[in-house]
Amino acid sequence: MTATAATEPSLSRKDVVPLPHQLFVVLRDQILRGLYAPGASIPNETRLGELFGVSRITVRRAVADLEAQGLLEKRHGHG
Repeated sequence: MTATAATEPSLSRKDVVPLPHQLFVVLRDQILRGLYAPGASIPNETRLGELFGVSRITVRRAVADLEAQGLLEKRHGHG
């Protein structure tokens, strides 16, 4: 699925909520709304960083939390 930065919710650097958690919430909501079908890939870490204007470590933390919640399954080399 392709998306543009203009269609992605923005994250706030001024918010007291850490960026990884903000990204986690946005991605969790997109997954639960069905934006990504079960078994479908989400954009890779680099692309998520570009879409949301955050570093790869921020993306990794958010993805790790999604994986811990059972909402994602990381598969090396599959995006």
